[in-house]
Amino acid sequence: MVTRNNKNSKPNHRRRVRKQESRKEDYIYFDFGEIVETMPGVTFKVKVVRKSLDKDKELPPIFIVCNLKAKLIKRRVMMIKGDRVTAEVNPDDMYFNQEENILKGTIIERI
Repeated sequence: MVTRNNKNSKPNHRRRVRKQESRKEDYIYFDFGEIVETMPGVTFKVKVVRKSLDKDKELPPIFIVCNLKAKLIKRRVMMIKGDRVTAEVNPDDMYFNQEENILKGTIIERI
């Protein structure tokens, strides 16, 4: 809401400061993750299979504990075990429980 005290004064609203860089560029995206387990609330455990350039090597999978994005909750998108999803992880949260290869992230879409 914009208010003016008298006719000659300028409106006293806040100016939004835009960030120069987008913070979404820093996120790590995992495509084709699979929901392994449903947890209480809107929390899911997603398994991401890693592939190595060497065909002889097998890398262990990464497990991500994900919440649903608010847009998906609002639109009531249902997720069940076995669904393919895209997850995003903030690099600042990469330290979360590294000995078990579990990260913290967000599900942004169902494929």
